[in-house]
Amino acid sequence: MNESLLHVGKHGPRGYGWKEIRMIASQFFTSVKMHQIFPIVYERIQTLASVIEMSLGKDHVLDIYKYTGVMIIIPAIGANWSPDYWLDPVKFEPERFLNYDPNPLTWLPFGIGPRSCVEMKLAEIEMKTTLVELLKRFRFDVHEKSQSTLKFRVSSVVMQPKDGVLLKITKRN
Repeated sequence: MNESLLHVGKHGPRGYGWKEIRMIASQFFTSVKMHQIFPIVYERIQTLASVIEMSLGKDHVLDIYKYTGVMIIIPAIGANWSPDYWLDPVKFEPERFLNYDPNPLTWLPFGIGPRSCVEMKLAEIEMKTTLVELLKRFRFDVHEKSQSTLKFRVSSVVMQPKDGVLLKITKRN
């Protein structure tokens, strides 16, 4: 991400090149896809049942009881890491988000259905703006004391690195 940002500054103090911002955002979205912060999605059974029927078609039979109002949990990371939906799902490949419109059932950072995040677009704009501003002012590198391979633990609904991540943050000139 640091390298992508070097091209952002050439558009003036407040001007960003859309191509560069898209590249930075795609790297961020790839990180979220690979290591989703909230690895589960809560959904009401009525919505889920209709989505499953719509996506699977008539050739699949699911042994699911449709009790009205029952809360179920879907492990979203299962779809994010599935080779059925993504080529090389565990490979860090930001370019996949540049010209790709994923099936909404395979990319769930804000949920799906009537209870999905109503402020999704605002959140995306704020994330991109904040990320660009931070990367414009600081360089972020993984500290040499950090482990090269992340191991995760899930506490409640939030996925966290087991041993944390040490960063070396340097102010840009």
